[in-house]
Amino acid sequence: MQINVKTIIVVVLLSALVWIFAERAVVKTAIVDVEISLFSNNAEFMVQYLDGQGEPTAEISRRVQVNVKGPASLIQALQEGKLTPRIVRSDIEAEKFTNLAGQDYRDFTPRVLDLLDGKVTFEDQDGYLVAEEVNPAVLPIRVTKLLPVSLRVQVVGENDIPLPQERIESIEPAQIQAYVAGGATNDAVAILNISQQQKATQQPVTVSARIPGLARPKDVEVKIKLMEETTIWPINQIDRLQVGICKPYSMEGEYRVIIEDLEARKDSYSPIRFQGPLSAVDAYKNEPYPLILVVKEEDLKTTNPARPLLYNLPKGEPQFTIIDPVSEPVRFQLKKIEE
Repeated sequence: MQINVKTIIVVVLLSALVWIFAERAVVKTAIVDVEISLFSNNAEFMVQYLDGQGEPTAEISRRVQVNVKGPASLIQALQEGKLTPRIVRSDIEAEKFTNLAGQDYRDFTPRVLDLLDGKVTFEDQDGYLVAEEVNPAVLPIRVTKLLPVSLRVQVVGENDIPLPQERIESIEPAQIQAYVAGGATNDAVAILNISQQQKATQQPVTVSARIPGLARPKDVEVKIKLMEETTIWPINQIDRLQVGICKPYSMEGEYRVIIEDLEARKDSYSPIRFQGPLSAVDAYKNEPYPLILVVKEEDLKTTNPARPLLYNLPKGEPQFTIIDPVSEPVRFQLKKIEE
């Protein structure tokens, strides 16, 4: 009886081994997407992927389709979504793509099969599948030489208008060290919105200063402290006025707004005198319609409608003020537009 049990165990083990070897002997194929990331650990080089026209793109990696073959069990697991291909990360220096032959930049076309080392590996899986073909077969890249520079930081508001230098108490660091294509020394730009500007008068505010062009790093954190605005802003004025009309959408193409004695009404509101932060002053000076007549639906039922003009103030500028604002009503008519 003991011999029979041993025989059965041996038969079972042999059967299992035969099945395993038979299963591994079955080779199947599939197509899998693999992400490839080419980079440089050396700050003196920048890698960019090229599009079909040979122009640099903003991609930080690129996906390729790989025809793979291997054991049926791995192929099945792949097709069932149980396997995640590893991202292929490769340093361009290891791949010998930093020899620019004395040029500012140079284009290369590395073979994807070489980057894959002929196989596709997976997360949390020791096995691999053999890579046979890849689409595309090569990855066009551009490698650019960057030069070390020292950059100033320019502080601007939300509208990209620089803050006056006298408002800036401190910037840390005062100079940014970076690597930039061509050695360009354009200022790094730090944007402070209204809320941040107000906070920065009390304590330093940390923001990112963006470095223009091809650069490493692309941005750097800086701490900015602003002076409290205790000075009195100069008074500005606009002499020649244009009045804009704001009317309901339902009146568009139906009614024309006619302001009675328009020039006399402009004289009543002219000149407009105002003061405030430089950015707000510039915005108001460039406003095509510093005054607005607001027309409402109810005006259609009103005889001789009239109301004061509104000052078209810069948005988000609470410290901007109109000096001696006028509130004289302006009379207007609504004329039906004949078809």
